[in-house]
Amino acid sequence: MGYDNSNERFLIEQTDRSHEGVHSTIQGAHPEAQKTIGEAAINPSDFIYSPRYKKEDIERDLGLVEKREKQFEHDDSQKPAEVFEAIMLHQGELSNWFGQHAETIKTSRYDDIFNGIDIIVEFENTTAKELSHLGVAVDVTFGTTGLQKKIERIKKEIDRGELARVKYFYSEKEGVREPRDVARVVVGIELNQVVELAALWLQQKNFQYKEIRSKANHALAAHPASRAMLEEISLQLERFKDYANKNNKKALSDIYEKDLVIVKAILAEKQKAGIRMGELKDDRVYNSIKETVERLFPL
Repeated sequence: MGYDNSNERFLIEQTDRSHEGVHSTIQGAHPEAQKTIGEAAINPSDFIYSPRYKKEDIERDLGLVEKREKQFEHDDSQKPAEVFEAIMLHQGELSNWFGQHAETIKTSRYDDIFNGIDIIVEFENTTAKELSHLGVAVDVTFGTTGLQKKIERIKKEIDRGELARVKYFYSEKEGVREPRDVARVVVGIELNQVVELAALWLQQKNFQYKEIRSKANHALAAHPASRAMLEEISLQLERFKDYANKNNKKALSDIYEKDLVIVKAILAEKQKAGIRMGELKDDRVYNSIKETVERLFPL
């Protein structure tokens, strides 16, 4: 049976905003989001003894991050995206948002800021006994140049015959610390959906009452956001594959095709479990991603 959020509306007041202009639920969830992201993020300092890295390069990158962080210090505009990112990291595995054979890996702050990849989704193909990786950029805005630039960046990478580069890649299953090229995609939902997810997430993590936690667990596991993100990824991989193929970038086309097969299989599982899009069919970020991809990568 699909997720019906009508009974959870008491959890939040969509119009309630703090004095800083950020929704109070986002404000409440942000410290927990920072903790989740901070604990999960790949640390470039762990790469110092890898033969692929030089200590001075790592120290320089950490310095660049520190400088950029100071610019973000009083910027609240990224809080919704950071909360959504933390929820994706947490629910990606706890609730199998990306399927039961996937893990979510938080990139280093360097790759987040300078390479535009927030999360790596590591898919395990149990039949072929191999791993596949997607680099995910998170967006919770619609109709903005920022979203278009992220998708235009992918088009330019394909034109050059390249994938996205993660400088500090770590996979526990592979046991490697190395730079890695991964297929890049953009996912997102709009603010009111992030607020709803944040309210459920806080209840799942903080409430003392088992009944409330159980209800929040169920709502998060069955939330249409997981279906929406997979639909966004599937559309992008399909269009990127065709575009790469038309432009004689067969190696890229093959990579997109391999990832697409995995994502479509997970979508079929969601469908079988009764997880549907619901009102997210009208989500403005979802539709903005869809329209931008279809415009930049026409059939």
